[in-house]
Amino acid sequence: MKKLIILFIPMLLNSCIFQDFHKVIVDEPNGRTYLKEMKLKQPFISSMGNFVCDDCIYYNYYCNNTVNFKLYTTIRFFKTGQYIKYFDSIGINYNNLNSLKKGWVGYYNVKDSIIILESPNLSFGRAKHRVLDKYKILSNGDLKGITKAADYGTVYERIKTDSLKEVAPNW
Repeated sequence: MKKLIILFIPMLLNSCIFQDFHKVIVDEPNGRTYLKEMKLKQPFISSMGNFVCDDCIYYNYYCNNTVNFKLYTTIRFFKTGQYIKYFDSIGINYNNLNSLKKGWVGYYNVKDSIIILESPNLSFGRAKHRVLDKYKILSNGDLKGITKAADYGTVYERIKTDSLKEVAPNW
């Protein structure tokens, strides 16, 4: 009986959890992750792209010396309503932001100076759900997280750069 239970548990996990995850989330071998079907309720209007700087990155650095942890998070927006969010432990990686092959990709909307990013929920049990990160656009152009999903209170500094290449998002 114990052998039967031991065999049954991995089959259950594989069929119920892992299969469900890959039905709704694309996790490419090169590191890009996105939802197969985006569900933002409000359609993107080209004027929404005026609220973001497409030759800028939005950058945050987090450090926890207690556990020797560093995380650099960079968001790049496109005037087409798409974005890429990239995480690194070394620093800003413009090659990844220009190749669009790594990171979380998705869509955004803007409403009343609030940017809403639609991201995949990478929790296996909630893979069908999405995360809506909301950021307030500050007067200086920086972004401030206003929801738990957006790390409430976290500020992403807007940095103008010449290192971004003109690329067309392919998702």
